[in-house]
Amino acid sequence: MIKRQDSSKKKHRSWWNLSDTLFFLGVLTLIIIQFLFFRPVKVSGVSMMPTLEDEDLVTTSYVGDVERFDIVTFLPQGVEDHYIKRVVGLPGETIYYQNDQLFINGQLVEEPYLTSSKAELRAGESLTADFHYGDAERLYVIPANHYFVLGDNRQHSTDSRKIGPVERDKTFRIMNYRLLPFEKLGVVD
Repeated sequence: MIKRQDSSKKKHRSWWNLSDTLFFLGVLTLIIIQFLFFRPVKVSGVSMMPTLEDEDLVTTSYVGDVERFDIVTFLPQGVEDHYIKRVVGLPGETIYYQNDQLFINGQLVEEPYLTSSKAELRAGESLTADFHYGDAERLYVIPANHYFVLGDNRQHSTDSRKIGPVERDKTFRIMNYRLLPFEKLGVVD
């Protein structure tokens, strides 16, 4: 009879150890996903319309190199809420807009994600007003580890035109997938 109790206790201990291990692994997986790979972010405001709308839920990650036209989220210095913008200029580049067209290092660069917004403009109206990153005498080069970011809704966006290039640091995340609303579920372009 003593052997049965010992056997029963061993089974109970082995089950308990298995459930502890599974619980620990589950919590560890959630922490890794939440803080290292993917994190949900709720869009607040209209600066990225029509690409992203107020209240959309998207995922972001630290994974990957930042490329031109990636949508990113970051926390500007002195601000409590994250901004969501599109990377237009990369480190080492010069940037300006003229006649509603983007020029990087003096070369015209197409922005296909703005086609529908530009089609809705009235004759003579521009989506992106002329500007340049620089002073009256010269264009500035975007510093190393910095990006020039703009909202897709150029007429209603606080972005690098006002706050300057944004440093890539621990708060900088690449946006990759829309979760809500369900009818727009999928990759964010």
